[in-house]
Amino acid sequence: MSLQQARISAKIAFFMLFIFAPLLNIFRFDLTLGHFIILGQAWTIRIDSILYGGGDSIDVAIKIFSRVLLPGFAFVAISALLIWKFGVFTVVGFVRIFLWWSWLMI
Repeated sequence: MSLQQARISAKIAFFMLFIFAPLLNIFRFDLTLGHFIILGQAWTIRIDSILYGGGDSIDVAIKIFSRVLLPGFAFVAISALLIWKFGVFTVVGFVRIFLWWSWLMI
């Protein structure tokens, strides 16, 4: 398989994943529930019990760190590593990719 064929295959596979991800419940944002669904599981911070007196500030800090900050930092670090390794290592490239990812998060 040539490099051109591999690139076309990768583009087709990514497009198919993009099309079928919501249908297969792989990754979607549920508007009625107000949170993400990842691999069929609800992805929330789960601090409702703490809001109603079931925990303390340490529990809140651990949940926010492990469910919001840690995945966010991992996403940024892995993205930066991939960008550095596979090309787009210019300011324009960073801005373009940041705008693309921020559009996906809306």
